[in-house]
Amino acid sequence: MTEVPAEVVNELKRAVPWIAMMAVLYSVIGAVSLGTFVFLLIRPHGESEEQFALLSLEYGPMVILYFLLGLVLARYVRSIAILRRTQSQEALNHVLLQHTQVWRAAGIATIAFVVLILVVGTVI
Repeated sequence: MTEVPAEVVNELKRAVPWIAMMAVLYSVIGAVSLGTFVFLLIRPHGESEEQFALLSLEYGPMVILYFLLGLVLARYVRSIAILRRTQSQEALNHVLLQHTQVWRAAGIATIAFVVLILVVGTVI
């Protein structure tokens, strides 16, 4: 079994606090968005019913996107922790797979956020 160079493991170790912070931040934003979404669904009906309906259509997908981003980042942190313990090539391959998934999720989420903002923003 080939061992991963210590420099690689150390650089990834240095990134873990930042990745973990972003995972927590996305989860907190997801929770706040979920609260906003629920409020928009159960709030008293009033004059701007259509505007609140459109906003709830925006917040629903946002909740899912934020929680998914937090989950992908948390999985990335766990894969780095496994690499730190084992220092195996297999664990490094898993870290690189998770790295790719992080950026794929970030790209998809960015496109989705832009579309949501454009669709809801132009209608309101």
